[in-house]
Amino acid sequence: MQKKVIALAVAGALAAPALALAQDSGVVISGTIYGEYSKASIGAATAGTKLQGTDMLQAPGSNLRIRSTEKVAYGMTAWFQCESTLDFRGTNGSQVMCERNSALGLQGDFGNAYFGIWDTPFKRTMGNVGGRDTGIFGTAQWLAGNSTTVSAGQVSAKTAGALSTSSAGVVTGVTADTAADTAAGAGVFKRRQKNLITFDTPTIGGFQAMFSTTTTNHATLLSNGAAGAKARVMSSAIAYKNGPINLGGAYDKHKSINGNDLDATGYHVSADYTLGSVKLGAVYTVQKLETTTTTTAQVKAYLIGAEWNIAGPHSIHASYANAGDITGSGTFTNRGVAGANTGARLMQVRYVNDLSKRTQVQVGVVQARNDTAGAYFLGGYSSKNGVGGNDTAYAVNMTHNF
Repeated sequence: MQKKVIALAVAGALAAPALALAQDSGVVISGTIYGEYSKASIGAATAGTKLQGTDMLQAPGSNLRIRSTEKVAYGMTAWFQCESTLDFRGTNGSQVMCERNSALGLQGDFGNAYFGIWDTPFKRTMGNVGGRDTGIFGTAQWLAGNSTTVSAGQVSAKTAGALSTSSAGVVTGVTADTAADTAAGAGVFKRRQKNLITFDTPTIGGFQAMFSTTTTNHATLLSNGAAGAKARVMSSAIAYKNGPINLGGAYDKHKSINGNDLDATGYHVSADYTLGSVKLGAVYTVQKLETTTTTTAQVKAYLIGAEWNIAGPHSIHASYANAGDITGSGTFTNRGVAGANTGARLMQVRYVNDLSKRTQVQVGVVQARNDTAGAYFLGGYSSKNGVGGNDTAYAVNMTHNF
């Protein structure tokens, strides 16, 4: 017995400094594991072509979060967060630390000011009752082109060789950080944005305003006449929350975002209301993309949804999303070529069971129905073989928060 007491005393003495350090630095480790298995029937878009039925395992949104806070002078709090993808499938070998919402900030009575990589105000205030952002039940492509991490025309060493130069060696063009950023960035409005400076006001009477802008790191060494040299993403939003009412509205301007001097703009209004055991929600969004110096493509979309807590841990979630025709001229990135019958609809219903405060399971069905020239598809599955066609999938998923 005496030996056990001595061992416990030694262990306590060794652990005490580490415990004290953790408490003093205010470090908290948390995260989410989301696993989703789906089996889909992919509708052929090309006449006479039969596509393979597919099943897929996904982990969208799974993350590991390290957050540190410290009380500093003048009643303020300094904070830092590093959030990284946590893919339990073992397929995230290319991921890096802090590639999700990560920032350094200072918070106080004045509000919250921070910089890093973070969701824009547009994304943070867009509702999604009855649906999800990504995965097989994701509505982001319908409502906002996509929901992903993007840059604003960032130039890096790995692509610097692709920049155009004058005979004197002056850089005259701008290349994106990766080909994916160039292709996807112009049409993405639910953005986790790199190099973002954000200010959130304090909440007063239920109202809060949010403002953010990117820096122009990528303009370094570019000549004054370089096309798209000052690519910048600017996002602003206002939110109101009071009891059962939750409202949001946002406006985005993506200046020279697609590697030239063309812009993209968009706005949304979102609302949800909880009435007893039922939450009802709706979103309406309009986005425009300059396709040339004289032409513009535009998309309008909406979502209506409901989440009904039947009893105890049992709930039903359902939503209907509708993307209208792409009007105007040219190709709207991530959506397709402007023209008639380019819209699509997404319908889903899920049974949800809260196994505990931190663990939830769901099972449901989702269907994507394209117009004859629509180019939308279920989240996680490959782009269609052309346009048109319908997809149907059944899925089960589990979420565990820690």
